[in-house]
Amino acid sequence: MTVVLRVLLLLASLFTAFMIMRKIRKCRIKQEDTLFWIVFSVMLALLGIFPGISYSMGALLGIHSPANFVYLVIIALLVEKLLSVSIQVSMLESKVEVLSAELAIRCKDLQDHAAPSSEKEPAADSVPGGTEDRDQEKDGEK
Repeated sequence: MTVVLRVLLLLASLFTAFMIMRKIRKCRIKQEDTLFWIVFSVMLALLGIFPGISYSMGALLGIHSPANFVYLVIIALLVEKLLSVSIQVSMLESKVEVLSAELAIRCKDLQDHAAPSSEKEPAADSVPGGTEDRDQEKDGEK
């Protein structure tokens, strides 16, 4: 593995760790995501610091170039993350559909209950025994 690739792995690891720490401070990232990115950053650092890992794992898997093994690891991790994010997005879209349907039903119910009640019920002032009659009865008792 070339020195340039090792340096790039270390820089990518440091950059990833820096970005994760910034997001943690601003509370903009969930713990599961934080754990993934920290593990990702550590793996990049390990592959950059100890190139022997790439050589031995590459030989074990039949990969001729350690750089190809590094790319394989990075691509595999990112595909796994993409799959998990895709699953989360699908679940959230389903929840949004259910919530919007429930909201539409509730709005319709409120409109149905509000419209007939205001048309059928006369104002309290014009009803016998309404607020005006009660006020007059109280004045008469005093």
